[in-house]
Amino acid sequence: MNRTAILLCVAILLIMMLSPVLYTDAKSAIIPRNQTVSYQLELQLNDPFILEAEHIAPRISKAFNVNQEKALEVSGWIVDAYYLTGVEPGLLAALIQTESSYRYHVKSSVNAYGLAQVRPDYWNAICGDVKRPEVNVNCAAMILSQYEIDCGSIGCALEMYNVGPSNVKRDRLRGARHRYLSKIERYYNRYLSIDLSGDNA
Repeated sequence: MNRTAILLCVAILLIMMLSPVLYTDAKSAIIPRNQTVSYQLELQLNDPFILEAEHIAPRISKAFNVNQEKALEVSGWIVDAYYLTGVEPGLLAALIQTESSYRYHVKSSVNAYGLAQVRPDYWNAICGDVKRPEVNVNCAAMILSQYEIDCGSIGCALEMYNVGPSNVKRDRLRGARHRYLSKIERYYNRYLSIDLSGDNA
């Protein structure tokens, strides 16, 4: 395990101990674990594929039109993130397509950065330099994993990832939240639908 992975493991343990204090946005605390959250759509996650980059990369490449070299590199980070956080590779693959279309250094109008559109001003102190693509992916998985623990479902966690905890807590931006989950589901199903059996013939 390299130094970055070790530091991320330590960070995850610290976050779990301090949660939910650290998992806030600029305006509001995270949703209490016993609070009911309304969300429009839920994903049924059942990725059956082997958890190795060599098996995930061809699906990313074909599903999202990503060149094979990049797909293999990102797949390695996705697998690392899975072993650190338990977030399913297919879901991370869909999230990255939704957030950045697999562009390493894209920056949003709210200063979210990279493959998974993580905000350095919120997350660098916890994750490290999220402008590094591998850290960006690991940090996204860590955020999503903790959000799922705190609000009780992957649908709610994805909404929080998209619009922030305070907007989900106050049940705002329902349309945006629904569109985001619909896009994640579409890309996730596209990833799962790729049949590579002929490639091994």
